[in-house]
Amino acid sequence: MDIFEDDRAMDLLDRLRKSKRIVLTGHRGPDGDAVGSTLALWNHFHEQGIESTVVLPDAYPEFLSWMNGQNEIVFHSEEPNRAEELVKEAEVLFIQDYNDSSRVGELQSALDSTEAYTVMVDHHQNPSGCTVRRRSGEHPHSCSGRGHRHRVCRDKAQSRPVIRA
Repeated sequence: MDIFEDDRAMDLLDRLRKSKRIVLTGHRGPDGDAVGSTLALWNHFHEQGIESTVVLPDAYPEFLSWMNGQNEIVFHSEEPNRAEELVKEAEVLFIQDYNDSSRVGELQSALDSTEAYTVMVDHHQNPSGCTVRRRSGEHPHSCSGRGHRHRVCRDKAQSRPVIRA
């Protein structure tokens, strides 16, 4: 099944086009998955004319310093007030390469208190505080040949929508 066949993807696209505060986050001690996925999405949005900001808890290894957009990243370790404000005030928040807010270190309280429409893009199993929603008899949507799954979840604590990939 194609995730773009139902209203979730169209709703997300509509939100992205209308939102002025889109934030992309990765986990503490960011690795290639976290940095690569946030900057890849940031670059895609930039090419589409959609403004967004990457916020990471702290710096990543020097060998990852070749990626386009790296100079646009806001690091919580360097600008904690700005990073927390960006996350708290986000209209759309992408959680990339992690599935538990404890993985963002001192940025956790801002992440936990945001009212943003939240999209989780992650390959780890068993997201905390997230319940898989699907119609009876359906399987989660498969990602092209990579074995990843797309899931739409709802955060139990705040009932905010989460799309998990």
